[in-house]
Amino acid sequence: MVDWPSPNGRYAIRKVFSDEFDLTDSKVVRAELIEKESGQVRCDMTADDIGLGGDREGNVFWSPDSKRFACLSVWMKEPAGPLLSTPPPAPQRKQTTVYQVAGESFARVEMPLREVPGREKDDELRGAVLGHECTEPVRWAKPDVLILQRHEYYQKIRPSSFEGREFNEVHSFDRLYQITATMKPEGKAAVTWKLRKDR
Repeated sequence: MVDWPSPNGRYAIRKVFSDEFDLTDSKVVRAELIEKESGQVRCDMTADDIGLGGDREGNVFWSPDSKRFACLSVWMKEPAGPLLSTPPPAPQRKQTTVYQVAGESFARVEMPLREVPGREKDDELRGAVLGHECTEPVRWAKPDVLILQRHEYYQKIRPSSFEGREFNEVHSFDRLYQITATMKPEGKAAVTWKLRKDR
C-alpha cells in the first residue's frame, strides 16, 4: 500500500505485508519513504516497524513543513495466556519512531523513550508485570516539537484482607505520560516527561 503523503505532496509511505488478506498474523515486511514522482526510496524504515495483525498499517504524522514524520507501528497480538502466568506473555506494544530530513534522504531521530524518569522511585511498579506499552504521537506543536502520549498497563499480586481473612489479589493499574520531544538538527531529540494524574 502507498499512503500518508507529505503536506508538500513530494513524499509518501509504502508498506508491503507478508499477506495482504490475513489480518491476524500478517506483518509488515517492508516500510519505506518514497518520492512520489519517481518512486525512489528515500528512507528504509523496515527495521523499526513492528506492525502485526489488524492494525499492522499503523499511522504516520507529518510535521507541517514536511521535514519530519512520526511513524506509529502497532503490535497488539493477543496474549498466549494470563498476564501473571510464568513466564508472562510478551506485552502488547505501540511504538513511535521519528525521522527527519537529512540531505536528500531522511534519517531516524534518536529519542530516549526507554528510560522513564522517576521510575526507580515508583514503589507500585515493584514486582509488576507489563501488559501493554503504547507510545503514540498526538500532534506536532511546532515543526520540530512533537507531543506524544505513553500509556502503560500493569498487573501484580498483592496481599489483601477482608473480614479478618488474608488472601492475595490481582491488582491492575496504569501510568499515563505526556512526552514532549524537541528534534535537534544533529538527529537527536531532547525529551521531557510529565506523569498525568488528572484522570
